[in-house]
Amino acid sequence: MPRFRSVACLASLALLPTACGVTPSPRAADRVVVPSGPAVIDFVDPARVPRLGVGTIAQDSPQVHLTYPTLADAPALGRGLRAWLRRAVRDRVAAAPRGAGKQEVGQRAVNADWRLVAATGDVLGVRLRLGELTGDGWTNGFSTFWYDRPGAALHPSADLLRPGGLATLADAVRRLVAVRRTGVAPSLITPDPELFDSLTFTRRGDLVVELDDPRIGATERIAVEIPAASAAALLSDLGRRAQAAVRASVPEATTPPAGQRPAPSAAAAPRGGSAVDCAERPCVALAFDDGPGPYTASIVQIMRRYRACGTFFVLGGNAVARPDLVRHVHASCGLVANHTWSHRDLTTLPPSEIADQIRQGRHAIGTVTGTTPALVLPPYGSADARTAAVARELGVTLVRPDVTAGLADPGAIAERALTGARRNTIVLLHETRATVEALPKVLYGLARRGYIFVTVADLGG
Repeated sequence: MPRFRSVACLASLALLPTACGVTPSPRAADRVVVPSGPAVIDFVDPARVPRLGVGTIAQDSPQVHLTYPTLADAPALGRGLRAWLRRAVRDRVAAAPRGAGKQEVGQRAVNADWRLVAATGDVLGVRLRLGELTGDGWTNGFSTFWYDRPGAALHPSADLLRPGGLATLADAVRRLVAVRRTGVAPSLITPDPELFDSLTFTRRGDLVVELDDPRIGATERIAVEIPAASAAALLSDLGRRAQAAVRASVPEATTPPAGQRPAPSAAAAPRGGSAVDCAERPCVALAFDDGPGPYTASIVQIMRRYRACGTFFVLGGNAVARPDLVRHVHASCGLVANHTWSHRDLTTLPPSEIADQIRQGRHAIGTVTGTTPALVLPPYGSADARTAAVARELGVTLVRPDVTAGLADPGAIAERALTGARRNTIVLLHETRATVEALPKVLYGLARRGYIFVTVADLGG
């Protein structure tokens, strides 16, 4: 997770030079200055949004794994987010230094996950976290988009402001960061829509401005609040509707008091799908990762047709968005296991963030299935001694597949799976359209060779 620095300021725009702990002049003291707490953003449970899905963009070299929300009845949302993410990745890959060595190129990665900041019948707010791995480690940036349901259009954050509002907001933020000594050079804050690309609201209606652009010297997220009363003069019609949508989506604190929180399920032995003794009979474990998504149900249906059990290593962020699919897998001779929260290469993270990725994924899956998963498939199959040490501390088992079928065309996937499968091996397939097309051939070919299809847990050891 990125480090957060919150700049907490609520003040009339006319009073911004005197707010946040600076002694006001007698003239300014005649006006009202209202202090505030940190710029906290509340998120909406995506499982509450009907017909919500998850889209994925993935490749192996350089490592790219991007997720974004889709709506079955609003295709413009998914199309717009997908196009923006593709452009963002293209720009970052193009910016890579030419002539870089193989090791440097291999260390480059781009990752994106998302949260909902508003979800009503009128407006949907999507906050993307885009991370890039370079030789200096991970850097993270945030961009918030607003989908206008009646207009069927996806808008950048700058569209929340009326004409001329961006210049006024930039002036206000420039004064605030100067007062708070954030390390950002105020002179670099200009009315640039790309600089103000993450605007949202608190449940009170205060406007939250997130700054993380390296062009202004921001090395971490800096959040500034403008009070609802002051922000009102800056908002466009879409901005007022987005503000109302946030208020309607998170009217109260969503975290129950400590005494009312459901107790987490105890870590249990992974649920296996068969009673086959793999020491006596030839077994193979088919595993699927990166779900749940648009192809999960089709994969489950094909597996059932062949009376095959499988292991589904799901992402915590996807599981939160599609708990129905996770429960479907869990009830269909499928073992649900952990693929971390957001698919970041664990070897590129410090131990605290490795643990956070594993814990968040476990919690999301355990909340849906009632069983905390004990198996973890590291993204990209990448694990090192630090990853293993964190896994031991958390009491989970890292899984390493014997065969990875890849992201190629269906014929190549089937050939790799059938050629590489041996007795008691784990064959990993990604949840893609190509896998759906290749899977019947894989199942038929392995069944003819006498293999019994089991879960990874059933293999034992």
